[in-house]
Amino acid sequence: MVSLFDILGPTMVGPSSSHTAGACRLGLIARAVAGGTPDRVRIQLHGSFAATGEGHGTHRAIVGG
Repeated sequence: MVSLFDILGPTMVGPSSSHTAGACRLGLIARAVAGGTPDRVRIQLHGSFAATGEGHGTHRAIVGG
């Protein structure tokens, strides 16, 4: 069974945008793939994430995920 929270995503502070909710989800997935919280990461944004990332808080959302 799929949880409502799996569909809606995390509760977030900041702009309501796929650039924050989606980025947070990507951060959560990356942490799960890495097997925990890494000491360091390098994040490179592409496309619309790169164009509007800082203004939408994408970088903070990825780290928050």
